[in-house]
Amino acid sequence: MKTKEEIEKRLRKLRVRYANKHVLASQQRTFTNCVHNREHIPSPTRQARPAGRDLPMVPRRQVTLVVLQDDAPVHLCMFGADDPSKWRGDVCDNDSISRSCKLFQPSCSLEEAKEEFMGLMADDEYVFTNFRDVATLQWVLGERVHSIPLTLAERIGLWVRSLFVRTPPALPAPATPDLPSDLWSETNDDSSQNSGP
Repeated sequence: MKTKEEIEKRLRKLRVRYANKHVLASQQRTFTNCVHNREHIPSPTRQARPAGRDLPMVPRRQVTLVVLQDDAPVHLCMFGADDPSKWRGDVCDNDSISRSCKLFQPSCSLEEAKEEFMGLMADDEYVFTNFRDVATLQWVLGERVHSIPLTLAERIGLWVRSLFVRTPPALPAPATPDLPSDLWSETNDDSSQNSGP
């Protein structure tokens, strides 16, 4: 049977391991981690015309316009959005785009990520759903992992690790495939086929 000190030591190790994973995940080059990325939820399209109003019937030339509007949210890069004349309005909803973006900045610092993790560890329901092993050890001890203070060795280890954790460098942008030059040209191959009997 394990002693209380051994269980506390194991609980501390798990806390440090999960904290490191959380901090590293917060610094990865994903579009959800960028400080400039904002989610735009489009307004739903109106399907029916207003009730009780007759629209005037005038002869006019009819033009058909098909508008496809997806109700899915769109992630936009808002860098430079304060000046609309220079804002590019790029859609950034893919990790491959954010990996090669020169404007990428993590949305939270290492300290903020660590504080966020400790706040999440204070929530028993979150710990139970995401870290079952920590929840079990907390139940055995009758203490919460966020209330156990860090030892000097753990604080030094986190400090040293924070020196080496950096945002990954930008990868080169993927090359665009070359399109054949005759892709959009019109050919009259059917004139030779229909040349008569």
